[in-house]
Amino acid sequence: MPAQNTASSGEPLGVEMAEQAEAAVITPAMLKEEEQLEAAGLEKERQMLEKARASWDRESSEMRYKRLQHLLEKSNIYSKFLLTKMEQQQLEVGVLLSAVGMCRCAAICLVVLWSFVVLVWGFFLSCNCLK
Repeated sequence: MPAQNTASSGEPLGVEMAEQAEAAVITPAMLKEEEQLEAAGLEKERQMLEKARASWDRESSEMRYKRLQHLLEKSNIYSKFLLTKMEQQQLEVGVLLSAVGMCRCAAICLVVLWSFVVLVWGFFLSCNCLK
């Protein structure tokens, strides 16, 4: 087996060099900038969620308002329908009552006429006019 180059710490030379290169590449300024970018990203995400929630609330409120208007419109239509039916029934009852009233009037006339006929018949019978 070939001998591997090892550093003074006992690790292979490639691993130690990678650690040193990584330590040299990432500076504290880079870490700070990365934290700022992450915070900015989280803030942007929070704002987007807030906008989405506000939009949802507004649309939900509009939807409830539209449903309420639809129900009120249906209620108004049904009220007009019932009013028409009630007016139609009143008209039919009025026609029926006027017909009954006419029948009463005719019945009274017939009674009066019959009474007159009986009276005249009785008169003729009493005076012996028909003999």
